[in-house]
Amino acid sequence: MILRPILDKVIIRPERDDGERKTDSGIVLPSTRHEGGTSSGLILAVGPDVKMPGLIKAGRRAYFNPKFCGQEVNIKCGNQVLIMKEEDILGTEAI
Repeated sequence: MILRPILDKVIIRPERDDGERKTDSGIVLPSTRHEGGTSSGLILAVGPDVKMPGLIKAGRRAYFNPKFCGQEVNIKCGNQVLIMKEEDILGTEAI
């Protein structure tokens, strides 16, 4: 299945969050993913109507707030991607 975004939509593969982190002293820190912290993921595809094609393009890492954006979609092989509007992306960085 080939998934192509339309209009100003962006397809992102979210980075895996292992859930908990443990400090050197043994304190377990819970994930901030569901507490409003920012998340990141790899941009897989960009729709034709994005306003900033120089900044938002495939192959870059995008940062976004997972609480307020994106629609989760399961594609074949059990992979999960997010489809979100361009305006929901907080920033990008080249990888």
